[in-house]
Amino acid sequence: IQRDEQERHRRAKEFLQQSDNLLNKNRECRRKAEKVWKNSKEKLELAERKQSLYNVLRGQKGIAPGFSRFVLANYFRSVIEVANVHLDKLTGGRYNLVLDDTAKANLKNMGLELDVYDDNAGVNRPVHTLSGGESFLVSLALALSLSDLVSNKTSIDSLFLDEGFGTLDGDTLDIALNALDTLNATGKMIGVISHVESLKERIPAQIRVDKGGGVGHSRLVI
Repeated sequence: IQRDEQERHRRAKEFLQQSDNLLNKNRECRRKAEKVWKNSKEKLELAERKQSLYNVLRGQKGIAPGFSRFVLANYFRSVIEVANVHLDKLTGGRYNLVLDDTAKANLKNMGLELDVYDDNAGVNRPVHTLSGGESFLVSLALALSLSDLVSNKTSIDSLFLDEGFGTLDGDTLDIALNALDTLNATGKMIGVISHVESLKERIPAQIRVDKGGGVGHSRLVI
């Protein structure tokens, strides 16, 4: 009987030891699982923050424009502000550029689209409704605006305009050339590339390309 009691006691002790070992193993597994879960949670939170930043920079289709477009739109406002000073002189105060901030279906050009306020009609018009001559004056005003803004950071000594003068009537042509003369008086070199004959009388220094020597040949006349 005593030997049986000792055997039961030994077995109980072994079982208790095994139970303690299993409990310790379970505690270690739980500790490791909690550590893995904590690391995974931190990585998930970091990934969510990165995704949020990416959405802000890229923009969300159909919801908001991207960060780069936001920056461009803000700089474009400065360009338009200066351009309107030139456009007021070129059009006698008739036209004024307006940035269209309304949301488009795909937001492709949100913040970068232009309308023009027509003082004669008292309404905003899409720029594509302007005539060829009016579009040229708007383009010239924007070009002069960019020249003014960039000149604040770096020296721009020349400005070249390629064509567009053929769309202007006599009075509008005089207005455009007077604006270029004013800019030239500030020390900038203004170059005009055009086939309009009436420009020859207004531009003293010229480089002409004339036909010569047959088909496919030309000559420069300075």
